[in-house]
Amino acid sequence: MQHVHLIPFDEDGMVNGVDGRAWHCNSESILAHAAQYPAQFAGDYFHASIYADKTGAKAPASGWIDPASLVLEANGIWADVQWTDEAAQAIRNKAYKYLSPAFSVNPQTQTILKLKGFGLTHYPNLGDLTPVANAQEEKETPMDKVIERLRYLLNLPALATDADMASELDKVVTKLRSNTGSTETNTQQDMTLLQIADAIAAHQGKQAEAIEANSQLDVTGFVPRTEFDRVQTDLNALLGERESNRVDVEVNAALEKGVIAPASLDWAKDYCKKDAEGFEQFVANAVQVVPLGEESNPSATGAGVLTDEEVAVCSQLGLSTDDYLKSKAKEEC
Repeated sequence: MQHVHLIPFDEDGMVNGVDGRAWHCNSESILAHAAQYPAQFAGDYFHASIYADKTGAKAPASGWIDPASLVLEANGIWADVQWTDEAAQAIRNKAYKYLSPAFSVNPQTQTILKLKGFGLTHYPNLGDLTPVANAQEEKETPMDKVIERLRYLLNLPALATDADMASELDKVVTKLRSNTGSTETNTQQDMTLLQIADAIAAHQGKQAEAIEANSQLDVTGFVPRTEFDRVQTDLNALLGERESNRVDVEVNAALEKGVIAPASLDWAKDYCKKDAEGFEQFVANAVQVVPLGEESNPSATGAGVLTDEEVAVCSQLGLSTDDYLKSKAKEEC
């Protein structure tokens, strides 16, 4: 089972196609239709099922979506798909990377009203869709969760193979064991990562032995459950600490550049945490709203002086203080 991005929309609820077409996403209608849909939504390849009746061509399923799994998230409609064995293997082999939804549209209003299905494709029209990642087994073991988090920590792609994972683990183990000059904090983190790497490396070796012996693999028997839980807790804490440090560094740099105001600090941290790439682009393109070396005074009054709240508005809208003051002066006239 894999959580996939079905219909993307922007902050205005618009679904934009690469070919120039655009539709409004009526999320309530889509979810209401799914709640009453009597069967699972079918996936295929290149939307072959749409033309199968006319061409007589085969249109095998690539996967199935339970209508009850459709959910509304910040960037669109998501759902859980159960891939067929053939599709799952094709995705792992990178034969397919993208997903394309099929939906019904009101021709007068160009509003998307309901989902009809989906297909694997090479040429998605909806460029904002999150690419399909590595299909996961429906029954997820504790070791699967550790491997997934370690893949993220090692900055490996979602479709990384076992061989890719083993190669990176070898590099991590070698690097951490040779790192003798780190600070106390870094040493503790290194030991945590080393324990995780050793645990996963042991799993990889025993998995290979089991496959070679053509026996049934019982992942939960390789490492005690208490070890799984401890490793997972340590890794979660480490990832959370690193993410918090990343956000602090990037937001503080933006403050120093004067492109965000102190009053916008909470907004900036939330933005940076949820969308790191978007925040980076915002900072790169934003104009200076706070003069470097100066601070806004919320108690000051008079022309030419902005409160912290007004500086925050400038920051979020990408306006310079001069442009804001000019606009404010016109309104007061």
